[in-house]
Amino acid sequence: MKKYKYFIITGCLIVVAVIILFIWPTSQKKKTGLDFGNFIKLSDYSMVSFKKVSENTFYYLDKDHLTFYKINLENQEIEKLLDNYVYYIDKVDWSPDGSMAILKVKNNSEGTSYSFWIDDFKNKTSYQLNDQVIDAVWSTGGKDTFLIFKQDNQYKIDLYKTDIRKEKTIINLQKERCDSLIVTNQDLSKALCLSFQSDITAYLKTIDLATGQIKQIDGEYSDGKANFEKDKAIVIKNDENSSFLAVIDIDGNLISKVACAQSTFNLDDITWSESGDFLFASFKDAKTQESNFYKIDAKTGELTKLKYNQGNIQLNVANLFADNKTLYFISNDILYQLAIN
Repeated sequence: MKKYKYFIITGCLIVVAVIILFIWPTSQKKKTGLDFGNFIKLSDYSMVSFKKVSENTFYYLDKDHLTFYKINLENQEIEKLLDNYVYYIDKVDWSPDGSMAILKVKNNSEGTSYSFWIDDFKNKTSYQLNDQVIDAVWSTGGKDTFLIFKQDNQYKIDLYKTDIRKEKTIINLQKERCDSLIVTNQDLSKALCLSFQSDITAYLKTIDLATGQIKQIDGEYSDGKANFEKDKAIVIKNDENSSFLAVIDIDGNLISKVACAQSTFNLDDITWSESGDFLFASFKDAKTQESNFYKIDAKTGELTKLKYNQGNIQLNVANLFADNKTLYFISNDILYQLAIN
C-alpha cells in the first residue's frame, strides 16, 4: 500500500511540475501576447519605414526594392501594395489611416533639391505634386494634405484634396518665410511653422490660418513632431551651448522641458503615445554611441529609462511607433517590438 501511495504522490508531483514549467507559462503568454522586457523580432524582411494598420497587419517600404508591401505578422505572408519608380527617398510620411503616403524624394544624390509624391495604396496610383511644393504634411482627417508653395520668394499654404486632386489656398504668406509645417490643430485653424535660417537652425512661428496673423516664438529651433489629437508638438530648441527637447502647444507656449540635453544624448527618433500624455524616445549616448529607450512625461518633461533585456541586439533605431501597450521600431532594417505596459 505504501508503495502505491509513493507512486501516486510521485505522479501528482510530476503533473504539478509539468503544469508549472510548461502549461502555466504558455497560458500566461497567450493571455498577454507579449514578452515583457525583451525585444521581439517581428519579421526577417528588411524595411526602412512602416505603418501599423491593424493588430497583425503592417505596411512597409522595403529597403532593397523600394516597393511598398503589406505583411501579416501571424503567417509572415506579404502582398505587394505599390511599386515605386523614384530614387533617393528621404522621408516617408504615412497618412493616419495608412492608405496613402507622402514621399519626400531627393532630386539628386546630394539632396540639394527635393520633390514630393503621393502614393495611394487603395487606388494603386503614384503621382508627383507641383514642383513648387517645398513641404507637405497630412491633416488630421488623413485624406487632405497641407502644402507649402514657394514661387518667386512668395509663400502660401494650400489644403490639397487628395481624393479629387484640387487645391484650395488657405493663406498667402507672401514674403513671410515658411519652410516646414510641424503641426495643425483639429479644426485646421492654426499651424506651427519652421522658417530655416541654416541647415540646422530655424525660427518657430504660429500661423492663424483664418486671419493670417503670424507670431514668431522666441528662440531658435531645428525640428519638430506633432500630436494632432492634443494640438501640441515636441520640438528641438537650441540654446547657446546645447539643444533640448520641449513640448509646446499650438500657440508656441512651453508646456514642459525634457530633462535631457542634446549635447549628452543624440535623438534617434521620438513618437507620441496614443493618449498624448507621454512620448517614447530613443537616445544615442554621445560617448558610447549606444541607444536606449525612454518614456517622457509630456506635462513635466520627466525622463524615465525603460527596463528591457537588449541581448545581443545592437540598436540603431528608426521609425518609432507606440500604441497602448507596445513600442514598435526598426533597428538595422529589422522590425522589432517591445512591451511597455
